[in-house]
Amino acid sequence: DPKQLTLKLARAKADALIKDLKQSAILITADIVGVYNGEILEKPNSKEEARRFLKDFAKHPVETYCAVATINTSSKQKSEGVDKAVVYFRPIPDNVIDELVNRKTTYDYAAGFTATDPLLSKYIDHIEGELESVLGMPKKLTQNLIEKVK
Repeated sequence: DPKQLTLKLARAKADALIKDLKQSAILITADIVGVYNGEILEKPNSKEEARRFLKDFAKHPVETYCAVATINTSSKQKSEGVDKAVVYFRPIPDNVIDELVNRKTTYDYAAGFTATDPLLSKYIDHIEGELESVLGMPKKLTQNLIEKVK
């Protein structure tokens, strides 16, 4: 379940960081995965996997699930949530895919893409939901969660 997976990872990041915080703060952690045709896509592990991801995206939309966890380090109050967005791609030409899979940054992103990449963004037909959610930090959700722990 991508919602539960991202929530667990966002919580684990918070747990790892909170013990080192000495002053009062609102700690915000997040995690994101892509889901393509029912398959969870994390960061690609190889050029072949990245190529497969990018080649197939025109066949089905890519769902992104981004979990955000907030903790007030003073009160220990916590709030968390998951935001979903759906990215619809047009076919990506092979030469563009070749260029993308040869970039180191392709392997830094869930599902092997960032929606703001100038080379790739022109092949995005549209996005249902927040662009910020696709990028890994949904603005509206994060603001609401911060308000809950203030």
